[in-house]
Amino acid sequence: MNSRVVDFDKFTPDEFLSHKLVLICIATHYEGDPADNTKQFFKWLRDYVKKQSNDEVKHKLDMNFCVFGLGDTSYEQFNEMAKFCDRSLTALGATRIGEIGAGNSENFTTEDDF
Repeated sequence: MNSRVVDFDKFTPDEFLSHKLVLICIATHYEGDPADNTKQFFKWLRDYVKKQSNDEVKHKLDMNFCVFGLGDTSYEQFNEMAKFCDRSLTALGATRIGEIGAGNSENFTTEDDF
């Protein structure tokens, strides 16, 4: 099995779609926004879901995934990017292999949450 860690700064759609197993660790910035290094991924995933929902021929995403969010409960949109990834990949037909994990930096429990 070929595994690797990919920084969101180096995200490419073709590489992402080629993986059969994806574990996503993603932060939510301020009030539900993507962090700077995940903006490209966020925009691509949002647009890809929209395109697939408009296509007459839908292509199921052949991928297993799990998401861990990095957030802070002092913000109203706690871990929104993790929830967005989970909803989006599910909508594309990918298979969730575990519940969303939610790291909470407000309580300094991120490592324990993971």
